[in-house]
Amino acid sequence: MSSFNYSKWDNIECSSSEDEDDGRGDDRGMPQVTKFDNKSTITFGGNGPVTVADSTNSVDTPSAPTPTPAVRAPISPSKLPTPPPPSSPPTFKGGSFLYPSSPSNPIITSPQSIHWSQTSTSLTLSLLLPPSLKSPSITCTLKNASPFTSRNSTVGSPKTTLKITFSSHSVLSEILQHDVYINDEDETEDKHTPEWEVITYSKQSNDTVDTVERYLTITLEKATPSSNVVIWWTKVFRDVGEEVAVEREGGKGMKETWEEAHRMFREKVKGRGKEEVFY
Repeated sequence: MSSFNYSKWDNIECSSSEDEDDGRGDDRGMPQVTKFDNKSTITFGGNGPVTVADSTNSVDTPSAPTPTPAVRAPISPSKLPTPPPPSSPPTFKGGSFLYPSSPSNPIITSPQSIHWSQTSTSLTLSLLLPPSLKSPSITCTLKNASPFTSRNSTVGSPKTTLKITFSSHSVLSEILQHDVYINDEDETEDKHTPEWEVITYSKQSNDTVDTVERYLTITLEKATPSSNVVIWWTKVFRDVGEEVAVEREGGKGMKETWEEAHRMFREKVKGRGKEEVFY
């Protein structure tokens, strides 16, 4: 086996000094640091040298102005179109009728127009007011209404009575077709003031107001035998007014909903065992 000749590396020059100037200038690859005391311009690129120029006294080229977004002026409330006021109270799933006047009432001398409408949970009653009657002279009360805790367990014949007085004179006192409940846990069922307000309706013709009518509008909350039962009224009062044909949502009438409530009650108590009662 031939030996390897290491003599070629005998004359290698080794130096530990890297700071000596060997006359090669910047060819050694050392970075060149330039300090900028003022605003300067640097030019480089291509094959040319890098140049640094003082730009303190130079004139800056103005930049393009930032466009200002257009601001749309708000529309004055006085210029907004005003919707025409309703000409009469709503009668959705309800109707209208004339309530007879009382000979002993000096304020109501003729039958009063009543409009009514309803949703699945409430009923709205609107009674035409005399032009001279003021709102503070109106009193509305409910008697024998179901308490709030029994609003979804009210059964039996209706017993809630609505009473309206104008200037201490009785105008209306009737038993409702179905019971309503008191929408306040703190009130008692003996005497309750339902939610009411006075709403003005204007009848217009050729942009001219012909007549202005004020209606006492009362909102009543329906009481039901069960929380999933909906009762659609066919009239407001038990003994006054003609019944109207109401399109029932879901196709169930009072008889069907009552039977459904009984069926659900029997299912609920079916698994209960017999209990011994001592008395």
